[in-house]
Amino acid sequence: MNERIGAINGLRGIAILGVVWHHVFQWGYTPPGAIIIQFPNFTFLPLSFFANGWLGVNLFFILSGFVLFYPFALNRRTLSGWSDCGNFYKHRIRRLMPLFYFLVTVFILFDYFFNQTLPTLQETLLYLTATFNFTESTYMPPVNFLLWSLGLEIWFSIFFPFLVIFSKKFSISYLLMLSVALSLSVRFIGIMEIGDDCLYMGNDTDCSIYLNPIKDSIFGRLDDFVVGMWLCHLFINPPERRFSSIGLFSTGMVIILVVCSLWDYIYLDRIPVAVLPLLNSLFQLGAGCIIYSLIIADPSRLLAWFSNRGLQLIGMMTYSIYIWHGRLIWIMRDELEIKAWKGIVPLLLYLSALLLISVTSYRFIEFWYVKDSKKLFRVAK
Repeated sequence: MNERIGAINGLRGIAILGVVWHHVFQWGYTPPGAIIIQFPNFTFLPLSFFANGWLGVNLFFILSGFVLFYPFALNRRTLSGWSDCGNFYKHRIRRLMPLFYFLVTVFILFDYFFNQTLPTLQETLLYLTATFNFTESTYMPPVNFLLWSLGLEIWFSIFFPFLVIFSKKFSISYLLMLSVALSLSVRFIGIMEIGDDCLYMGNDTDCSIYLNPIKDSIFGRLDDFVVGMWLCHLFINPPERRFSSIGLFSTGMVIILVVCSLWDYIYLDRIPVAVLPLLNSLFQLGAGCIIYSLIIADPSRLLAWFSNRGLQLIGMMTYSIYIWHGRLIWIMRDELEIKAWKGIVPLLLYLSALLLISVTSYRFIEFWYVKDSKKLFRVAK
């Protein structure tokens, strides 16, 4: 059991490495269409997998649903009354909010001292209440654009008790179907704002195929989290039919590669934007196959690779790494134009600084209440 949860930590590590790659390297080395191989009736994009490291955020959401639902699927915790819900919220507040408020405070002070700017009263209230995802101007918060996904995590935590109660009263499969239907509908509404003449990576959030306040709202991405809950339920209550872990893993990888290629085709205007909402669902299918293949696998080289100590430690510190890496890139933006070997030194400085800040943040802000430091760095075996 622990080894399988170790693989979940490892997948988190891969997800954050993909996101860091996306922000540090992708637009310099592997942008969409970096290499195009043209056949008579087909365009092959061999680097699509490396052009879409940002999909690690989608994987975060799925894994978050899995991990959060795990103790409830095992009936180690319940949500049978208001006191249980209160205890759950206390736990989530203690887990998420100290680092969130610390970061917002630091970034506001940073902007004040270096740029002489301060958030408006409205923006401040939105940060304090974690409702910034619900307005167009702060969906990607000016203090740190990466907070958009943390806002969705917070709101998923708010909805989580109701989702668990619903799944117990009806079924987790019914919850999955409803969430997929809701999120697909919201994503289709969201893409209506993306015109054919829109600059895909423009400064206007509404003009991005990757993120916009409707398509990627909590309701547009709720199915990511619920898919994770459903996978956890499937792990605890396995079907009678046995699946090949290698077969599932291979199928999942093929699906992920197809999704990455389709994202690039859309970016390059080779296929219509209308397929965007379906790519989230297709990614969920591929990621689901990979996750399930690992948690049902017998101990093997494949499982051991995903649950190795290094990946697990990175995965365990995902929250801190994710939140800090974006602002650190902005600080070192001039040095991180890695076009030649002369960029190696700034890169190493960046990674060293990120590691030091993340370890400190993980230990003293995320888990300030844990007395035993060794416990925080103990991986699943």
